[in-house]
Amino acid sequence: MARVRERMDEAGGAIEAAIALAKEQATGSTSAQLFLVAAVEIVEPSPLPAAGDEPVREQRVVTSLGADVPAGDGSATDPLYDQAVAVVRTNQRASLSLIQRHLSIGYNRAARLLEAMEGSVVGPIQSNGNRELLSCES
Repeated sequence: MARVRERMDEAGGAIEAAIALAKEQATGSTSAQLFLVAAVEIVEPSPLPAAGDEPVREQRVVTSLGADVPAGDGSATDPLYDQAVAVVRTNQRASLSLIQRHLSIGYNRAARLLEAMEGSVVGPIQSNGNRELLSCES
């Protein structure tokens, strides 16, 4: 649309500018078609957004983190570290999605918690993506 607006003065209008720009493109070019669409939008803007431009759902502003999940950095000093270890040991599975679901936290924090457990609770990640659970030291 910006290129059409730039050429409008020298071409004498939006439609003329779009036609001039379209002629510079290869025959059947998508760019040529877009120039014409841009010209029509400049001359006669549509009152409604194009299909697909409207939000899928109403957007809401997040003002703060949930009060039920304490802040933490995902390390062994994270307030949720002990709970994450309990989830892994109870379910006998070291999975990011499992930790996310049980603790209601995001992917990055769950990944950091799981990495903090490496060596003490779980083994290193294997080629198939799984982690071996290490024995409980009681």
